[in-house]
Amino acid sequence: DNAADYRFDTNKIVVSGASSGGHLALLAGLVNSVPESHPHYVGDEIRIQAIINWYGITDIEAIEAYLSTESQNTNFVLDWVQEKDKVAEISKKYSPIHYVTENAPPVLSIQGDLDSWNPHSQALMLHKKLEDAGTENQLLTLEGGTHLGFTEEQFQLIFKTVFDFLKAHP
Repeated sequence: DNAADYRFDTNKIVVSGASSGGHLALLAGLVNSVPESHPHYVGDEIRIQAIINWYGITDIEAIEAYLSTESQNTNFVLDWVQEKDKVAEISKKYSPIHYVTENAPPVLSIQGDLDSWNPHSQALMLHKKLEDAGTENQLLTLEGGTHLGFTEEQFQLIFKTVFDFLKAHP
């Protein structure tokens, strides 16, 4: 609403976040590209230009299943939802993967292949769906990377990749 006052170009909005912030960045960017799916979070006239997802959850139901069967970590999904029988309903409404269309903005995901909180399979699922929809996307998989556990060399590669991605989507 105040973009003109602050000389803010609403045609150049990129959303980014890590972990739960990656989930929210994906959700904000993807939901806004699906007409009439929800009230538009960033305004009807604004289109997110790109999304940078740092190991964010893409499918709540799949991450809950992973945490309840394959992970030694706390099942944070059940901590949020409280009732296991509501996970599918919440997932359908709040999982970014359900909002992928050909209208989605370009997405760059950064994901370690050894992330035990949000497994690499989450990013693979999202990028397969983006690819199937014909949406421009890039997945940077970091070998040996965990949940924000990257080497200095990996961080250098990450930032180079992010800046190259942003240059390609001005």
